[in-house]
Amino acid sequence: MNYELVYIVPFKYTEAEVPKIREKIIATLKKNNANIIREEDGGKRKIAYPIKQNRHGYFIILEIKIDPENLQKINQELLTFPEILRHQIVKFNPNKTKAPKGKEIEEITKEKITKEKDALSLEKPPVKTSGIRTETGRKKTGEGKIALEDLDIKLDEILSDKDLET
Repeated sequence: MNYELVYIVPFKYTEAEVPKIREKIIATLKKNNANIIREEDGGKRKIAYPIKQNRHGYFIILEIKIDPENLQKINQELLTFPEILRHQIVKFNPNKTKAPKGKEIEEITKEKITKEKDALSLEKPPVKTSGIRTETGRKKTGEGKIALEDLDIKLDEILSDKDLET
């Protein structure tokens, strides 16, 4: 079965020491009957959060083919390596397409944003008309709004009341 192993080597090791650590891990994998299909150097990166007081590390990705029975042994052995900050082994399906990276993600995001903007600009805002007529027979201009003429008439009625003249 194919798996992908990702591990982080702390930044305290130099770039010259990282290949030696990689060889040590590959030897452990081969000892447990794993076949290395692909190696990828993820390079120096900042870690999202500190791991054992380390904020930077070298990311290394290996695609391996191994029996599931030996997977647990490899996982336990990798936990004992002081040179590895963190590791993760996941099932890997080589037939699936790879996830987009870097600029591809930016381009996809820009395309989605422009499509959403275009869709919003094509849509017209809904017009709310209540169809309710006021005492004067005029229609209201919107939900909860009264026409200006109706407001003037109502104001005149209130001001002409005899209650206010006292």
